[in-house]
Amino acid sequence: MAINWKSFCGDVSLKVEGDTIEVPLEGARHQRINVHISDDVIYLHSLVAHPAPTSRFENASLRAWERNRAVSIVAFRIDERGRMVGEAWMPTAGLTQGEFLIYIRTVAIECDRFEYQITGDDVH
Repeated sequence: MAINWKSFCGDVSLKVEGDTIEVPLEGARHQRINVHISDDVIYLHSLVAHPAPTSRFENASLRAWERNRAVSIVAFRIDERGRMVGEAWMPTAGLTQGEFLIYIRTVAIECDRFEYQITGDDVH
């Protein structure tokens, strides 16, 4: 049975457009998360920084790896376009709205925090 993840967003302050969730954060900050379903897994993906700010670091991949050592649920990497991205996945079996929202908020908060460290701004 396919899961309707959009129904999990209905009663909270999340804005859903297509397969993207916009998560409001403290102040006027926000983070966009793309949602993809593959087999029995929901995959979450969020842009942290475009290639230009990411390339300012001598070894951005090492910085992502160091960050991954300190963070649970979310993993960071440089994607094929040279952008820093954050991602997480969760199985759909038995998934509740509460669990889904924990993942969404954790991805949003951690990606926003890393975005601020890299760019000094709220880009997304």
